[in-house]
Amino acid sequence: MLLPVLLRRVRKILKRGIGAAALASIIVIIYATFSEYFIERNLPGSGIHSLFTSLWWTMQTITTVGYGDTPVVGYLGRTNAIFIMIFGIGSLGFMLSSLAASLIDNNLKRRLEGVIVKEKNHVIICNYDSTGKQVVLDLMDKGYPIVMLSDTEIKDRELDFDYVRGSALNESDLKRAGIMKCNSVILLASKLTESREASEIDALTIVAGMKIKKINPKVNVIAEILTPESAINAKDAGIDEVVVRGALSSSVISKSVFTPGMSDLLLQILSGKNDIDIKEIDASQYKDKNFVDVQKIFHSEGKFIVGFRIASDIFAKIPKEGLKGCDSIIYMERSGTK
Repeated sequence: MLLPVLLRRVRKILKRGIGAAALASIIVIIYATFSEYFIERNLPGSGIHSLFTSLWWTMQTITTVGYGDTPVVGYLGRTNAIFIMIFGIGSLGFMLSSLAASLIDNNLKRRLEGVIVKEKNHVIICNYDSTGKQVVLDLMDKGYPIVMLSDTEIKDRELDFDYVRGSALNESDLKRAGIMKCNSVILLASKLTESREASEIDALTIVAGMKIKKINPKVNVIAEILTPESAINAKDAGIDEVVVRGALSSSVISKSVFTPGMSDLLLQILSGKNDIDIKEIDASQYKDKNFVDVQKIFHSEGKFIVGFRIASDIFAKIPKEGLKGCDSIIYMERSGTK
């Protein structure tokens, strides 16, 4: 806790320093421009005969450029210039150094403490790990802004995402991550350790999902669960989508025995790194038609029906009552297909 407090104090000092230095620089520029003009304007050999040339000389002086094309020749003008050099160079240098320090401090704050996110319709990812990296890459390919919420430093800074240091179990951390304006929250399962069993990790994930839903009931929560037994509890807790680690990969492995290459095909479809998109359409316009006719319509448009949504549940098989009980139809099509 000491480091965040220290950072906040340093930021306050830097902000005051930048403001004071900027004000001092402006005062020096105004004073130098008018004073040198009134002192030097009537002296033979002086390069200052207008306010603009006086301003030009002032900016050369305090920035230490010194072109020498605007000479100051008078004794009083040169004496005045000495003070302008001292105060002008000092105030400008302090302002620039304070600005640089502030930028460095903001970077430290971003890495060590996190920021208050101002994104909208972003995706919050909790418990970032190697799995999280692949999720980030997939979402970035689709153009989604990403916010990481983690209680440990994230070193994959080559990826473009905002970082908030904290926990999904802490309401203030969730609000700093923009929970009220986000699109979805992905709760990845924490790493298994000797001191923490899978059931304990699942319990923490479910509690985090419940807290998120309490703060923002409208947000879509996707949770990774380690044990199939916890999946039912997660659904009962209000988590929108539950993914059991290993369940999908196990099914893919078994299918690959009978259909070699199945794993590569599914990975290509799910990753989105091809021209196949998975989309969803309102089913109300098809409720008066039978499934065979609807399927022909989709096929004629280059689309393939893969599932049906009823409320928050998705089914691969068409319901017994047909499309009348469906809210939407999920289908695949090639990108650019009309």
